[in-house]
Amino acid sequence: YYDWYAGSYYEYYNKNPNDILPWEVFKYAQENGVHLFDFGGAGHPNQSYGVRDYKQKFGGNTINTGRFIRVNKPFVYMIGKLGLKIWKLLR
Repeated sequence: YYDWYAGSYYEYYNKNPNDILPWEVFKYAQENGVHLFDFGGAGHPNQSYGVRDYKQKFGGNTINTGRFIRVNKPFVYMIGKLGLKIWKLLR
């Protein structure tokens, strides 16, 4: 099982809405014999990253599988990369 995305409205942060999804997934996994859960990325290992700190509170092991990118629209991706280079030069 995976937990790739979470999100909520700022006014509800005090109710910890983004904790509900993984908690429910953990409960489901335990009830159904699932033994592996991928919490997704944890950032660069040598850099401070609040998301990693949050995820580590749930326990488990942190592994580094490297960084990957999936390009669904190569032409749009190429235009975007070129645009960023031009923007950096103009700044």
